[in-house]
Amino acid sequence: MKVDLVPGLGDPCTQQMPQQPIHRACLPKSSAPETSLTLPTNPYQFTLDGLDFLATSGRTVSDLRRLSGVNSSSDLMRLILRWQHLAPTCPDTVDGFPFDKRDPFIMDDEFPHVMVVGNQPSLESDWFEGSNGEKSLMISVPRFSRTQMIVLLDLDTMEVTSERFGKD
Repeated sequence: MKVDLVPGLGDPCTQQMPQQPIHRACLPKSSAPETSLTLPTNPYQFTLDGLDFLATSGRTVSDLRRLSGVNSSSDLMRLILRWQHLAPTCPDTVDGFPFDKRDPFIMDDEFPHVMVVGNQPSLESDWFEGSNGEKSLMISVPRFSRTQMIVLLDLDTMEVTSERFGKD
């Protein structure tokens, strides 16, 4: 099984956004060339089965929650997609690498088919529809260390489900 490990707050990598990948030396048993571990940046864009994904650790959404008073992760993701800016509080309250020519967090009227935000208080999924009919499935993934929950997406039906581990 292929695993993409997106860095987040507190991980052994740069803390400025966009975060650079976790160094392979931090995961020596998972870093051999024949493993299926990918260490991308945060945020992370990829395509799977013809669907464009945008995944983040959730740091910018959590910061926006703290500053805005909006509690729903879906509502915060909806704002980010509407504003077309992935890190609206960067560099004011989320550290960001200084760019002098172009802000890498501007989305340029691009809407992913699926936006995934990690480390959120709870599982949420909802659809965003842009002013030109663009549709994005927004998924907030709760922190595994608190919930022992993984989130699954059926790529054929776009149905979001979850599985819990540990004690019932």
